[in-house]
Amino acid sequence: MEIPEKVREYIKKGGILVELYFDFSIVMPDAESREKMWKVFGKPSEEVIQQSAGFARKHIYEIAQQHPPEKWLEEVEKKKEEVRKELEEHLTNVAAGFAQSFIADLVKKEKIWFGVADINPPIWEGETLSNYAVVTLVFRKFSGLVETVALYHPAGIEIIEPEYLELDVGEVQDALNKLSKIVYETKLNMLTEEKKRELLKAYKQREEIGKRVRERVLHRDQRTG
Repeated sequence: MEIPEKVREYIKKGGILVELYFDFSIVMPDAESREKMWKVFGKPSEEVIQQSAGFARKHIYEIAQQHPPEKWLEEVEKKKEEVRKELEEHLTNVAAGFAQSFIADLVKKEKIWFGVADINPPIWEGETLSNYAVVTLVFRKFSGLVETVALYHPAGIEIIEPEYLELDVGEVQDALNKLSKIVYETKLNMLTEEKKRELLKAYKQREEIGKRVRERVLHRDQRTG
């Protein structure tokens, strides 16, 4: 990967050049969804069922509502390429829109010095259309990288530069605290109200214990200082 001179300057300042991979997909109606539709409109031939693979549900319904079963195959053929292009454009727009807002948010929060995205063309695999965005970023701090990965959970991560990271204890501690907070809040959102109360009670107890420990350490340091 050829690194621009400006990006190298950011790396010299302590920046971390990273590529994050985000995947996007649209799953087409599965067999169960189509079976439900056939119960409403009547089941066509196996050939028509196979040809309908890869269609958004709304288009299958439109064809089924507007045409008799003997015309479905013909209408599917007419619509197929149009629908596939429409879905490909939609998924590309979704990926591009995410990448733009993602980078803008990191810039606003001063997590990065630089960011750019590359959107890969969508690919069909059976009834699933998928693509991915490669987002190249220069993070200001390691803690910002950890926080971003925890919040946005990319499908893949690659650190390009530097080859080695020199981190002080404060920065590692900051990263771990942010990670711990995100995990805690995520867990809290998944719990029932009763479990939330139990967890909050335990959390406050731990906080009180932590305060007493810190007070003892501070008192000990004052005596030995």
